[in-house]
Amino acid sequence: METIKLYKKQHDTLYYWQAWSRTLKAGVINQGIVGEVGPKEVIRAKNKTEFEVLIQERINAARQEGFSEATTEDILVIEYEAENMTANKLKKLHRLGDHLDYLVGYTGLGAFDGNGYGFGKMDVSVTVVNFEIAKRVIAADLADTIFGNYLSINKVDLEETDED
Repeated sequence: METIKLYKKQHDTLYYWQAWSRTLKAGVINQGIVGEVGPKEVIRAKNKTEFEVLIQERINAARQEGFSEATTEDILVIEYEAENMTANKLKKLHRLGDHLDYLVGYTGLGAFDGNGYGFGKMDVSVTVVNFEIAKRVIAADLADTIFGNYLSINKVDLEETDED
């Protein structure tokens, strides 16, 4: 089962509900306010078929409560200086990717999208449901860590232009 990510906006608060499998007979449901770590619930069944039925019932219940797939997503990019790419900088880039994947996953913000380097810089990108919340949460999380020396946190403009 791939990760199911559902969202609901109620008043000015954005909520998430997500589920993923750990094994063929067990999975996790995680829910809360986007940007905050919410409680996790482990779902277990006697066999794969029973698990699939059980998790589908929970997905259907979340949809009945008003949760649905995100209609928009943003790409958030964190940029670092990397004039001379070294093995240590590359390891740091991969550790940052792992760290952000965990952070944005367990706070309902989104998922790790990739990383790269060149032109004297290295960057990490994540796909998020709300750029402003993600920027705030990520900046606070990275402050006072080895990842806190970033150059910028930006939103990638995905709007296509008609250039000839």
